Amino acid sequence: YKDVRCGDGLTHWSEECDDGNTNSLDGCSSACRCEDRERCAVYVGPNVVLSSLVTHARPNTTIHLLPGFYNQQEHCYFVVNQTGIELRGEYEGVVFDCSECSSAAVVLVGDGTLFRNIRFRGLALIGALNPVTATLEDCEISDSTRQHLDADETYLIDLQAGLHITGTLPMHVTLRQCDIANNEGGGILFDVPDGQLDLSGCSLHDNKNVYNG
Repeated sequence: YKDVRCGDGLTHWSEECDDGNTNSLDGCSSACRCEDRERCAVYVGPNVVLSSLVTHARPNTTIHLLPGFYNQQEHCYFVVNQTGIELRGEYEGVVFDCSECSSAAVVLVGDGTLFRNIRFRGLALIGALNPVTATLEDCEISDSTRQHLDADETYLIDLQAGLHITGTLPMHVTLRQCDIANNEGGGILFDVPDGQLDLSGCSLHDNKNVYNG
């Protein structure tokens, strides 16, 4: 087993957070414990293993994402286990570019997940185990391509919409002030039985919808 070492950017099962350093008074203590016991706040950049941080986060944790390109495997697939998790882009320039592995994919087990001020080059929200709610606010989902050749290797086929929301249990997803544009496979694909999708102040434009029905 790998030694558990606080400050290595990988949140282990015995840690509440790991922001890649052992400084205190920055939200995550030198012992990798949340300094605010009511609303944990962690500030991280692309050097942190985001998937482990999100998976082990305490309920009601805000993960402040510093500007940069989040394009490694540990940025592109993660599971939200607890309620009230917020991923908030600080300033401008927080970009999830997972185009080489299809798109960023987030499995929602905990309720009330909030994404704020983040740009995704494709995003899949996957409901699992429980009925859940999720909100995207001031986010941009754009320029996803995700294409492959057909069986004859002659035509490019678009795989998914820029935002793909799916699950077998009810999901209520709200989009506020989001821009969904220039996605090769269409803007939004919502395929949740008994689900609800609410849009407020959003802009959808220049998406190429290739679906039939």
